[in-house]
Amino acid sequence: MTGAGHAVDTALVSPSSPPLHVRLTRPELAAELADALSAGDCLCAQVDAQTLVVLHRAAANEAEARTELGFFLRAWQLGHADAGAHVV
Repeated sequence: MTGAGHAVDTALVSPSSPPLHVRLTRPELAAELADALSAGDCLCAQVDAQTLVVLHRAAANEAEARTELGFFLRAWQLGHADAGAHVV
């Protein structure tokens, strides 16, 4: 994960897959979520205390990126029942 205010290297991103924003209910878990998403071929950057910008490098289009990110978020939330994370 890159720190807040740092740019994501868009040369590694499919131009068909735009960045998506994920909002967390527990900002202290942002780094942990970013690590989990990175394992799923996503690039992440924290844009504020509660928001990550996420790029799914393998997605063919926005619909696929949203679907895949939804799966990743649901899987992550299984281990974090007290935390919420959703695409905004």
